[in-house]
Amino acid sequence: MAAAVQEEFTGSGGTYGSPKVWIRLIRQGWRVSVDTIATVMAELGLVARRVCHRRGLTRPGKRPAGPDFVRVPPPGGLAVSSSPGYSAGTERRLNRRHSPVRLSL
Repeated sequence: MAAAVQEEFTGSGGTYGSPKVWIRLIRQGWRVSVDTIATVMAELGLVARRVCHRRGLTRPGKRPAGPDFVRVPPPGGLAVSSSPGYSAGTERRLNRRHSPVRLSL
C-alpha cells in the first residue's frame, strides 16, 4: 500500500494530500480509510505542497478612465430638473421612492 500511496503522490507532482490520494486509491479498488493514508504519508514523509492562489487579480489599467455617465446630484440632495413638465430652474429633490417632489424656495 505504501508503494501505491507513493505512486499517487508523485503522480500528482506532490500536490495531493491524504484525502485526494485516498479518493484515487478507492477508485483503483483499495479498501482503506483516510486516516490510514494520512498515517502512511506521514511515515513516508510526504507532505502536500500548498497551491498558491493569486491575489489582487484586478489591476488598474494603463489607459485614462472614461467619462462618468452617471449624474450625481450636488450635496444637499437638490438637483436642477431638465425633464418635461418643469420650467427651467425649478429645483426638485427625490424622496424615498425616487419620485420628484417640488420644493418651494
